[in-house]
Amino acid sequence: MGNRKTQSKGERQLRWEAEVVEYVNTIYRMTKVHGNARANTAPANLRSDIPIIGPVFEPPGYLHLQKRNNSPSIEPGSTYLLAITIVHPFFYPGLGSCPGCGSNNTNWDGWTPTGPREVHGVCREERALGYQLRCKDCKGVNGKDYCFATTSAEFWKNHEHWELPRKFPLADIFSPLTHQKFQGGIPYFFSRSAASRELFNLIIELRPALTSAGISEHICRMFQQNLNTCTILI
Repeated sequence: MGNRKTQSKGERQLRWEAEVVEYVNTIYRMTKVHGNARANTAPANLRSDIPIIGPVFEPPGYLHLQKRNNSPSIEPGSTYLLAITIVHPFFYPGLGSCPGCGSNNTNWDGWTPTGPREVHGVCREERALGYQLRCKDCKGVNGKDYCFATTSAEFWKNHEHWELPRKFPLADIFSPLTHQKFQGGIPYFFSRSAASRELFNLIIELRPALTSAGISEHICRMFQQNLNTCTILI
């Protein structure tokens, strides 16, 4: 992860993300079809005692601590943990086509080795972690990319912004820390940055009428208003 100096290296954040990855690995392993299985083999059902959470994972808040411990040890550091969106075939099974040639002769091949990407949001920063898709048809073509991360601009280059998966059915969650509702959906990934759907939609709405400085000022005011609301609710 050293190739991106701005990437979070906080131990708490990395530990939180590692727990999310372990959870997704578990539910994916329990439900995916084995590579050697016969054609048209149905995937296994997830056990009823295992909750389905995601793809937007919001860190546990003070309410979780209070309900699980009569004398919770509340540490301010947990307030700064960032939500993370997982762009994974478990949540988005329709992403299996190669973005380069459109072939379905592909296979999923583990998490993105460079780690999560920073995602700019309206009221706070977020994170996103993707999975790798390998195309068997493109692999044999000299000079052609055949491995694509679902959090890369290359993966989404052939999609218009309205074509990105908008929402997983369980993606609407309420943050106990910021009192903010995350609408879910895959962020917009660019070559050097990424933006949450809420921020992107806000820019699209305001851009014809405001300069970039005006948009920045409007977002700052929204953030201040949200901060004041959180202070009143807390």
